[in-house]
Amino acid sequence: MQNSKKTLIAAAALTLFAALPGHAQERGLYVGASLGQSNVKWDEGGYAQRLVDSGYRSATTTSSRDGTAWRLYGGYRYGPHLAAEAGFTRFAKSGIDAVVGTGAGSSTGTVNGDTSIEAFELDGLALWPVGGGVDVYARLGFGLMRVKTTYGTSGAARGIDSTDDTEAKLRYGLGAQYRWGKWALRADWIVYPGIGGDSYGAGGADANVALLGVSYRF
Repeated sequence: MQNSKKTLIAAAALTLFAALPGHAQERGLYVGASLGQSNVKWDEGGYAQRLVDSGYRSATTTSSRDGTAWRLYGGYRYGPHLAAEAGFTRFAKSGIDAVVGTGAGSSTGTVNGDTSIEAFELDGLALWPVGGGVDVYARLGFGLMRVKTTYGTSGAARGIDSTDDTEAKLRYGLGAQYRWGKWALRADWIVYPGIGGDSYGAGGADANVALLGVSYRF
């Protein structure tokens, strides 16, 4: 009998705890948008070697990496410590430009690669409320990446066919948010390792985005 009373008291306490306003506010559906910068670190040396292996006498490469990125997302927070989130991220344009030397004397040409990257994403978030409406969190999930590259050539360079590849890749990141009412201000840093290997060969690229945004909870 005494054990039954303790069980009932414990169950009532848990029910009351779960019903407190602070915990009720930590559950629910939310949507948001973020803006920031992407960085795509292409393997310049690997691409230069690929061009030499294809028959050029020499290749010198430079890459464009940084630019404005944006993200739209929605999710559901199940409680203080767990959420699931889906999103779409559009990276800034990036690519590698190469000056190539041919086998015919000192003839040279250029190969200009222009890459667009977008990702449809699904993540799990582990959150740690630290007080004052602030949460820090880690994310882990997958991105369905579309990596599309077009090439332009000039001079003695040969034409290269465009590539358009879709690949599923692991992604991870860290973030923090400040909640007030139904709104939240968010900061995210998300990493996408080893993408776009077919665009420039070798190791492809390691990409990341740093974003600031707002979300609204329904």
